[in-house]
This record gives sequence, structure tokens and C-alpha cells, in this order.
Amino acid sequence: MYNNVQITNSAWHRSLVYEKHMLDEATKQKVQAIMEELKTNLASLGVTFPEKGDKFSRLLANLDEDTKAKAQAIFEKQKAGEITREQAKQQLEALGISFPKKEDKLNELLTNLDEDTKAKAQELIEEAKEKLAELGVDHLPHRGF
Repeated sequence: MYNNVQITNSAWHRSLVYEKHMLDEATKQKVQAIMEELKTNLASLGVTFPEKGDKFSRLLANLDEDTKAKAQAIFEKQKAGEITREQAKQQLEALGISFPKKEDKLNELLTNLDEDTKAKAQELIEEAKEKLAELGVDHLPHRGF
């Protein structure tokens, strides 16, 4: 029981994770504005971003239909709160699905750029990180990348 409410272990875990990253509405809007500005600036340099929902199709691209169905069932269990994100990740990895590190995702976006453009993009990313740090955000949010 927590605050007179009984919650499951997975819900407890999620609340601890999200509580750590909770920002007030004004700060969330500032973070979103910084990220939108970064995406706009990176796009002007030629960086292309994957379509929304594309990440799952990339993860599942090289799997057979049976494994895709199993992976989809795991995603559904996580979405329903039956398992934690970490449990889902472990189960997906057991199926042979590997997850790129956050840094790799960002670097993947920059792979098709020449060295000068890549340096400019890295500079924009560092500027965004500094602005976010001023707001108390200690990492570059990767949602939308």
C-alpha cells in the first residue's frame, strides 16, 4: 500500500521511473520547444527522421511471422501494464530482437551527412543539451528521434 492505494509491482516501478522525470507544464513546454527547434535545425542540415511508429517496424523487419507475432504480444502485455518495460525488453531480446543504445539512434540519424555537416549537427545537439540542462533535464529526450 502506498498513499492508501494498493498498486502492483509494475505500476510501482513505473511510478518511480516517471516521478523522477516529471516536469511542471511550463518546463515541459520549454523542453518541447527546444526539441522542436533542434529537429527543425537538423532537418535544415539534411537529417531525416523516421516516421512515427517506424521504430517497431525497424525492430521487427528481419523476423519471421511467428516471431513478429510473439513480439507483438509482448508489446501488448507491456502496453496493458501486465509486464514492465524491462521485462518486455528481456523477453524481446530472448526472441533475438536487439535494441540500439540511445546514442546509437542519434548517431544513426547523422550517418549520411558529410563531416562538416555532421560537426554542425553535433554542435546543435550540444547547444540543445545545454539549454535542457538549464531546465534541469539531464539528457536529450529521444522521443521523436
